[in-house]
Amino acid sequence: MFARIFLTQLLALAIMGSAAAERIGIAFVQAPEQGQGVCTGYTPDKAFACAVKRCVNSGAVAQDCLRTNWCFPSGWSADVFLLHNEGVDWHEVTCGWTSQNAALEAAKITCNRRERDFIVECTVVQIYDPDGKPQLK
Repeated sequence: MFARIFLTQLLALAIMGSAAAERIGIAFVQAPEQGQGVCTGYTPDKAFACAVKRCVNSGAVAQDCLRTNWCFPSGWSADVFLLHNEGVDWHEVTCGWTSQNAALEAAKITCNRRERDFIVECTVVQIYDPDGKPQLK
């Protein structure tokens, strides 16, 4: 009887462990006016290291590639470009959403000009699926 209970508990732990190992997070880095990087990974450190490499590959200097967002689990993400009425531009990322539609709805809130009357341009530039794959061409 004890052996059966032990084996059942061991199997349950193995299943939970494998399910947790399959979950990934998503990391975003930005180098203002230079580049950006996005990567998924099992830990923030690994995902951010990969994202910095991609940021550098996009033309930025490594020390300028700043960590901006980490979501675990990754979920769906939206990268939004914004332009301030004084000419400054930046990206805002929203991540961890349960669907592509939810990520797009969050992006719409980011672009709400009634709430943010200083914005003159706001555009969703990329949607990422839970595996970090870009969805927009």
